Amino acid sequence: MRSIGTLAFLSSKAFAAHPRLAAHWAAAVASARADMDQDKTVRTLRATVDCNGIAPARDTHRDDIRALGIEQLEELTGERP
Repeated sequence: MRSIGTLAFLSSKAFAAHPRLAAHWAAAVASARADMDQDKTVRTLRATVDCNGIAPARDTHRDDIRALGIEQLEELTGERP
């Protein structure tokens, strides 16, 4: 996964794109998330949950998370879909 943005909410949460997702689609998602700031309803909802917004991120910002070697959430929960 490559990081395409972060959510400014309590602590920085990453949005990631699967490696097989074409770069132009990841860019389109990141752009759409950034454009949400223009929507009054979205701003109101973000304020309700104390979220300051979404910002672009460099992929290297998440090397520490990637170093954990977690490939799927099922590895953490032991559950299978």
